[in-house]
Amino acid sequence: MTNHLMALWAFLLGATLTVSASEPFSTSEWNAPTVENRPLQIVHGQSLSEEKCVYFRDQCGLGGVVVSVPSQNGYVQNEENWKATVANIIAARAAGLRVWFYDELAWPSLAAGGAVLARDPTLESLELAWDKDAAEPFTVRKSYEYTFASMDTLRQALRHPNPLDPKATETFLDTTHRKLRDELGADLYHQVEAFFTDEPTLLGFSLLRIITPEERENHRIADPLDWSKPILPTVVWREGLDTDYEKKYGIALDKNALFGGETDEAKQTRRNFWSMIGKLNADSYFGTIRRYCESDPQGPLASGHTLCEESLTLAVPIDGNKLEVLKEFQIPGQDLLNSEPSVQIQWHWMTNALPVSAAYFTGQRRVMTEISEHMQRNSANPRYVSLDEMRAAAGVMASWGVTEFTLYYPINVEEKSSCRSEKTHKAYGDFVGRLNAVLREAEPVRPLLIYYPIEICQEEYVPVTGTLDTGKLSEKMRETAEAFRQAGAALSKTQISFLVVDAQTLGELADNEAGAKNPNSRTVRKLSDFSGLILSKNAQLDGNIAKRLGTFPIERIEGENVTEAIKKLTGPRLTLEPESTSIASGCFQRDGRFIFSLVNTLNEPWSGTVSLVNAESLANVKTWTRLNPATGEITPMKIVDTGASITLAPYETILLMMEN
Repeated sequence: MTNHLMALWAFLLGATLTVSASEPFSTSEWNAPTVENRPLQIVHGQSLSEEKCVYFRDQCGLGGVVVSVPSQNGYVQNEENWKATVANIIAARAAGLRVWFYDELAWPSLAAGGAVLARDPTLESLELAWDKDAAEPFTVRKSYEYTFASMDTLRQALRHPNPLDPKATETFLDTTHRKLRDELGADLYHQVEAFFTDEPTLLGFSLLRIITPEERENHRIADPLDWSKPILPTVVWREGLDTDYEKKYGIALDKNALFGGETDEAKQTRRNFWSMIGKLNADSYFGTIRRYCESDPQGPLASGHTLCEESLTLAVPIDGNKLEVLKEFQIPGQDLLNSEPSVQIQWHWMTNALPVSAAYFTGQRRVMTEISEHMQRNSANPRYVSLDEMRAAAGVMASWGVTEFTLYYPINVEEKSSCRSEKTHKAYGDFVGRLNAVLREAEPVRPLLIYYPIEICQEEYVPVTGTLDTGKLSEKMRETAEAFRQAGAALSKTQISFLVVDAQTLGELADNEAGAKNPNSRTVRKLSDFSGLILSKNAQLDGNIAKRLGTFPIERIEGENVTEAIKKLTGPRLTLEPESTSIASGCFQRDGRFIFSLVNTLNEPWSGTVSLVNAESLANVKTWTRLNPATGEITPMKIVDTGASITLAPYETILLMMEN
């Protein structure tokens, strides 16, 4: 029997996992959750007093705040704004609240509200434009007009620095992160828990409709636009990129291939190019911030989230490779604008899976979310979501492994919605606090991997003129992305826990297994920590990676057909009778005990039997404990064999703890 199969067999027999966080579960923390386990409120533009922060803590159930420098009168270039920021942090800490620092005026992070380019205009984002009718078809130009930097009318039109240039990130650190330390002093600075960087994004494209000059004139403009600039297909660029490409791959960059071509050579060029962009982005922006944070072990951790986590196709122009950049965070994060619980299973599973996977591979436990009801508030029938919906959405995220909840939910809107008030906000804070009392110190159990076919999207991505409409992308790219989405949704709807893995990380897992860890790798896990790999339609392993995986079990999923072979690779999990595609589940281990979560994402009850499979060592466990984080109730459960009868109320979340 191979080492991988022996490891898999031991896992399926319920062998004890290596748990990085194994503090015993405390009922006192469950009964009265501390601020460490409660959510944080995002408080842009607010002036905080100690009295208000005590109100946040005691009446609103919060554990902390996410503060930012006031946006008016010059933002970070105004010393009075920094004084206000320091006062807010002092007030929050005096009340015992946790503090995170939001590092931008508005998304995407890096501009510092214009301060970075004010210091050095040469750091501006660049793009390579292609004009097929010109004598010289390729032009390197500044990337501003016709990108989201100028087309987004929700924010001021503002030129942006280049994330591919580490000098830009260092200047950004000078204007914000280092400036915060200077203003706070070391003692208070060390009480800031994390930096929140928001949607750092490569330019060279626009997700938004190309608007007219007249439309733009009705909104804020920080930097004038040149409307005579031709609209052309573009890709992100930095000086010397073609030289870097030739040095890395041993062949000159064929720029024509970046804008089209169906030959194998053209596709390989695009794959090479965007793979290089992903690595540059990860190192120049995300890695630079992480290394700064790591330089002071007592200082804030690097956290935040990227843009459009739910889209595989958009990951190419936005990040190069989203999983790669997320692995640079010390607390990887996500942004969920939709508080409808059921969409997380069908459509937003990737939003959760990517940061959770990044955290797991790099040995981190904490994962953050920025959660709001933006979609509901801006729908055809705008509304505030109910407390039950808020809790179910949080339950799904916690089932994935999210621990840090940063909120855009307004606290008191009783005059607009009878379902929301300080009381409901506190109930939500209690709920999140109880979830974290159990799960934050637990190790997620996610032995199954699903392959992230970013290379196919890199090969197939060809920029379009004007707005990036995903419908204009290649059929293979769209088919691959949809098959990947369906595969993850199928696993989620079958209550199967899994992680997303790319080729780079697979290679690192194999290297770690062989004792040949790459010093530049942040991956700390090894291949035998996992039970198998799932490939969706079109996904193919590079020959070198396939060879390094050896006999590691690999299965292919077609559509949403979860085969018996796949189910056998999942590790311990709960199955439902009758089956339900609307119940989310997660598996954890803490202090030698397995813990399972179940979340009903629908506004209707579910009744049936849950059974424990792929955990033979727990077959003799006759005591399960049911924990309800909404009510605080803890009750023993009646077990028959390895199953129990359960009723889940609409939007209810429960935790099931297997006793030793």
